[in-house]
Amino acid sequence: MKAGTQARELITLRMEASSLTRIEGDNRGSVIVCLNGSCWITQEGDLEDHFIDSAECFTIDQRGLVIVQALQETEIFLTPVARVCSWNPT
Repeated sequence: MKAGTQARELITLRMEASSLTRIEGDNRGSVIVCLNGSCWITQEGDLEDHFIDSAECFTIDQRGLVIVQALQETEIFLTPVARVCSWNPT
């Protein structure tokens, strides 16, 4: 995702191990869903680090920079609003 871009539509990203993605702007309510692999998420204003694996999700709840790092080959998608966070792949 380009720096400064806000999530306005569903975005799917395939990330190589150790690669980083920057999500900037006010994306509160957007959801990062890990389709496969695992990733580390940190967001500006949040002292905690967050880890999600396949079929798990994370809702962005802070304004500002969010960084996602793939811990292995990972595919994620970013939704513009928190529609569902109980995704079931079956």
